[in-house]
Amino acid sequence: MARRGLNTDMAGGSAAHPVVENRRARKPYPLDWAKRKLLFSELTPHLERPALFKVNSGMREREICHLRWEWEQRVPELDTS
Repeated sequence: MARRGLNTDMAGGSAAHPVVENRRARKPYPLDWAKRKLLFSELTPHLERPALFKVNSGMREREICHLRWEWEQRVPELDTS
């Protein structure tokens, strides 16, 4: 029997490891081109590349801010990392 607020029917959920549903969470939405242009026009130059990476990858702020250079992987086929 599932407890209130727990959903074991979602992917990854089971009776032993239920998935907790956050009913108050905001739904994600993609930025349209106009909003993206407005956002990027307000950024200082040193934040433009991290913001572009975040917008294109869909990663969360915490994931982006905790990246480490030692994790960088070279991609020889693309001549980049």
